[in-house]
Amino acid sequence: MAIVMILLLAITILPGMITNNLLVYKRESHNLANSLMFLLALAFIIYAFAYQPAVVKAPKLIQSILTIVPISIAYLFVAFANFLTASMLYYFKPIKYDQDVLIVLGSGLINGDKVGRLLTNRILAAIKFSDKQLHLTGRRPLIIFSGGQGNNESLSEGLAMQKWAQNNGYDTSETLIETQSRNTYQNLLFSSQLMPSQVQHVLIVSNTYHIFRAVMLARYFGFEYQGLGGKTPLYFIPNALVREFVAVSVMNRKRHAITLGTINLFVIIFLIFY
Repeated sequence: MAIVMILLLAITILPGMITNNLLVYKRESHNLANSLMFLLALAFIIYAFAYQPAVVKAPKLIQSILTIVPISIAYLFVAFANFLTASMLYYFKPIKYDQDVLIVLGSGLINGDKVGRLLTNRILAAIKFSDKQLHLTGRRPLIIFSGGQGNNESLSEGLAMQKWAQNNGYDTSETLIETQSRNTYQNLLFSSQLMPSQVQHVLIVSNTYHIFRAVMLARYFGFEYQGLGGKTPLYFIPNALVREFVAVSVMNRKRHAITLGTINLFVIIFLIFY
């Protein structure tokens, strides 16, 4: 029965994971973060066709110790479900139109110099919010386009975003660019250093899948942060959610390590002496 289930999963899930990752590679930048579905598919193949047969033939003591693998997988599934629920709930949190600064987080440029669809949606979300706040309150927020220059990029992501906004009719006189950052934490750190001293309310603009983690990181900087998500193409969501889950798990690695280690220890002891 287990073999049948494994074969069914291989037939139904693996092609979808691989196809999805090929689509991401075709339309977005080529990097490790955009290869996670490939890596998951590879891990599934190893687990199904190498780990399972090896465990069946192993002595009882080794089998007991190797239970850490399925237990860890089950734990990760529960943790992912928790992360997904929290992310979805945050997405529906109301946003106040009283922002002093919008920080638009960068993303990899296509072919090293072009603003791709994901990044375009971030810029459009920021512009739409800025225009609506101006209409409601008569005050337009400062926009900081934040993103450094990658090894395969001919200009910084911050400058590329500002140029895109300008070329598409947005008055960039009330915008700044941050060009040093290499990750989300640095986006927020270096952008906060550009802000006027009287700033109180800051809105982080990214894609929907990224906002939850970005706001978690923002707690280190002392402003009243909120998050606004631009539209995310459906093809990108599976890979993006896995990536964000990995990043959030790394942020909480000590808690996860202690919890998972304790569970595995009790199970192994029970199985050895059962």
